[in-house]
Amino acid sequence: MHAKIKYAVAAMQEGAAGYVLKSAGVEELKAALEETLRGGVTISSSIAKEVMADLGGQHAGATKVTPRQRDVLGGLARGLMAKEIAPKLHLSPRTVESHKYQIMKRLGLETSADLIRYAINHGMGPV
Repeated sequence: MHAKIKYAVAAMQEGAAGYVLKSAGVEELKAALEETLRGGVTISSSIAKEVMADLGGQHAGATKVTPRQRDVLGGLARGLMAKEIAPKLHLSPRTVESHKYQIMKRLGLETSADLIRYAINHGMGPV
């Protein structure tokens, strides 16, 4: 990928699990893939400090969810059920549930209570 910080920040905000520069060597790319497969987040070391500064110190897990998933998390944090969140986001309740389970998988959370606690602790905005 490009070395411009704004591209890396945008990718991470959209839920990318990593950002590796085109100039990365084979070993860096291999390590990044292995970390991503373990559920971690990887940013090329030459830009990592600047990217994290631009992200405002967001928790790494927060960068793993998409903006739509953040919307779903916001509704859950407010105590809403899928059938209440769905019309606010112009989605079906089933799609909201799908987002919920995808988020849980991405963040390594096991229960709905864990997910709601995560959303509250990370200041996910309301629907």
